[in-house]
Amino acid sequence: MPTTAAKTASAKSAKSAKPAGRKAAPRRLTTAPSGYQLKQNRRRVTDSDNKTLLEKTKLVQELSDHQYMDAFDKEYPPSINTMGNFNTLTKISRFSMSTSTTTETIFLFMPSTSGVYQTLAWNADGVLIPNFYTNGPIFSLMTEPPLEMRTFRSSVRIRNVTKADDVGGSIQLIQTATPLEISWANTNSADITSDYFGELKSMITQSSKSREYSGQEFCTGDKTLVMCPATLDGYQSWKNFITPSLTESGWSSLQISTNLGQTSMSMQNLLIYFPQGTEVNTYNFTICSQVAVRYPIGTILNDLSRTQPRKVKTDEELQQLLNNVQSFSSKFVDRRERDMQPFY
Repeated sequence: MPTTAAKTASAKSAKSAKPAGRKAAPRRLTTAPSGYQLKQNRRRVTDSDNKTLLEKTKLVQELSDHQYMDAFDKEYPPSINTMGNFNTLTKISRFSMSTSTTTETIFLFMPSTSGVYQTLAWNADGVLIPNFYTNGPIFSLMTEPPLEMRTFRSSVRIRNVTKADDVGGSIQLIQTATPLEISWANTNSADITSDYFGELKSMITQSSKSREYSGQEFCTGDKTLVMCPATLDGYQSWKNFITPSLTESGWSSLQISTNLGQTSMSMQNLLIYFPQGTEVNTYNFTICSQVAVRYPIGTILNDLSRTQPRKVKTDEELQQLLNNVQSFSSKFVDRRERDMQPFY
């Protein structure tokens, strides 16, 4: 017969026995083993982390606004102040420019110009490259000119199409809100003085805001430059459209529209300097501009105009949008890489 002590031992053994199939719970450490320091899994957020997050958030917003103001593939006008009835037109022009082994060249694009003459280019002697003014994106409006116009968006793409063995050299460019006081050589052409060519060259090559790109950089990708609005007031203003009238007796309409385009500028100017090189490089340009136009009352085109419903930005929101686009200034952004970002 079991003794009392045996019964007690048997009860303790039964109490400590574990049910079949269950594992013992892991032992909880109440103190760290000798020589071991417990660490928290969550890292402390530092001021540096917060600064990095703010910078990334700011860049995301700037890229988003850059895409929003890109004129390519846009069928809708931007959300801006109420403007009444108007027509929205998207115009695209394509042309080529080549460097030279004998002279320098400067290209000027003026989206603010209230006429069809938005593109001009001169050689070092100030002589206009023949018929270059026809390369502007809105030159086709010459046949049926509107009464008023304002530019919503404008973008430029450049591609170096030179064969690989001859690719070389570089170009310099600047996008600037500084109005140009063009020194015309005479009244019956769009030539400029050679001294003024030198001033434009200095503006491009010596400014801290200018950028230099090698010819190789434009051989790949989809490099896009978004034109920046110059001022908030200028961007929201309408301008009378200058009716073209180039004649042998004078180029007054070209000079007038160019000069007016430099007052109360809606969009900034783009200046590109092509230095004289040892190899000829050819660049294909594609310019896209989205403009608002108003036509005379009683015309079919005026009947097609309408107020376009959209969410209207406040002046503060619009100013922030313009500032974000301005942060890229003269920088070409690879459009394919930009549009692959997850925040679009």
